[in-house]
Amino acid sequence: MEKRGGCYGPCMARAVVKKLRVGSGRRSANRYTGPVVEPSLSEEAVKQFVASLPDRYRELFNYAAAEVHARIAHARGDTLANVGWFLSDRAGDALCVVADDRSGLLATIAAAFVLCGLDVIDAEAFTRQTSGARQEAVDLFWVRNVSTDAQSKVGRLADHDVARI
Repeated sequence: MEKRGGCYGPCMARAVVKKLRVGSGRRSANRYTGPVVEPSLSEEAVKQFVASLPDRYRELFNYAAAEVHARIAHARGDTLANVGWFLSDRAGDALCVVADDRSGLLATIAAAFVLCGLDVIDAEAFTRQTSGARQEAVDLFWVRNVSTDAQSKVGRLADHDVARI
């Protein structure tokens, strides 16, 4: 795997932390304010994305979720990582992190979450081969924002926090 920017772990953690500035507040479930992504992908592009993932992915996620994941992956381009949220029935805020797959990636993402004050409730990790023959991780996390006050109140990711992604 090629180094990007001269490092693996610390650069990835900084990239993810920049994308995950977390605060309190509520977001509307009726609008998508995640990462800067392509306004739409063709149905064929979404099908290719889904086909590049293991069978377990297809068992867990419907077309609407897969379309958002595909848009996040497509928008990543050649950057270290792209992070976005998607609607989910599971508890917590659902985040999709897309990056080149490598040893220690999940640990790096987990460290970035800790730095952002996020607690991981649940996770699913997948690897796919892109059309460019690189191994790409599509990691999905359900997180909660844990405040630092004495009562450890749990807050939701706010629109303005997710919009920075």
